[in-house]
Amino acid sequence: MKASPNIALVFEVEGQVLHFRLLNFGSELVQDLRINFSKPILGAKYLVGRRKIHRRIDRLKLFKSGIDMYPGQEFSGFVDHFQSYKERKQPLDFHTQVNYRLVNSGKQQYTLEHHLDIWSDLPTFRKT
Repeated sequence: MKASPNIALVFEVEGQVLHFRLLNFGSELVQDLRINFSKPILGAKYLVGRRKIHRRIDRLKLFKSGIDMYPGQEFSGFVDHFQSYKERKQPLDFHTQVNYRLVNSGKQQYTLEHHLDIWSDLPTFRKT
């Protein structure tokens, strides 16, 4: 049985910072949540030993490990400064396939489209 989507994965720019929010806006427990990205998403650099490498956002355990999410539960994370993300020619258009299970409705699957280039056209302001 196909239910209405319960999970949203949103990429937002706030104060020149690109971040994501993953939320369960439904009224049921979402089980075995897995999200697959159509393209690799490289975030900001971080230190591993003596090397700096870009974090693969699309490979985070949050998206790959089959977590359960309660109604209203939300995760968020830093991706990169938006200007740096664009300068490194990271994907501005990609999609994610969302897969999970609901107790009463069984397996659910749908695709979300992400168009990060819309953030380039919006005026920005600084909080003082």
